[in-house]
Amino acid sequence: MVKVLAMGWPEAEAQSALAQLAAECPFPVEVQRRSLTEALQPSQEQWSAAVVAYQPQDHVLTQQVLTFLESSYPELPLFLMVPRELSLEAAHAVTNGHKLRQLLVYPLSAKELARCLEPFAPRTSNAVSSGSAQAQVMKGMEELWERFRPTIKSRVETVGRAATALREGTLDEALREAAVRDAHKLAGAVGTFGFSEASKLARTLEVGLQQPMTDELRQSLADTAQQLYGLLMPELSPAANVAEAAHHGA
Repeated sequence: MVKVLAMGWPEAEAQSALAQLAAECPFPVEVQRRSLTEALQPSQEQWSAAVVAYQPQDHVLTQQVLTFLESSYPELPLFLMVPRELSLEAAHAVTNGHKLRQLLVYPLSAKELARCLEPFAPRTSNAVSSGSAQAQVMKGMEELWERFRPTIKSRVETVGRAATALREGTLDEALREAAVRDAHKLAGAVGTFGFSEASKLARTLEVGLQQPMTDELRQSLADTAQQLYGLLMPELSPAANVAEAAHHGA
């Protein structure tokens, strides 16, 4: 039996995905719904997984719930479900610092939810379960990569323009501010997708562009911006796969 704790779910989602879940699952499943406030109460019950639904108006409460669950049930797999229209920056702000099994996007079908819960169904082979879980995580990351690819590409293009302007000594205030802003957002976003080196470069660029400019610093930042652009832009083509991209960018 797969026991699922569903917290903070919008009523429409609960009526669709949760209500139909039993029909879609090829394994026994039991769902217990709780409000976010109720989720902060200790319990002796044992669950296979927890799915927390995020709504912007409940940002602080959702963070408290995630922190509580991680500290009280460290082995409990946590899924976070966010609205499809949520921006990349907002999604990163919610997930940052939390150890989530997977980030889901709603509206979510019962079939999609069943696939996420499949790794926790009784198995005869641990290897099969592990492989299925990894596949689910990668599938979720690939969907998010496709969703946010245009936004990330636009910010990388800003970095490319800044690299050229820095090298030519033509960086104006508007472009500098845009590059600081986009480098800051890239540092968090690409780190989420596994581009650790690119994240470090973006942070270096963000901080450096806010310092008094000297010829030495200008040249150093031009090199940093060019390196960041060269690292990310090839991975942002429509054919790029997030798993391969993150591997190359690590």
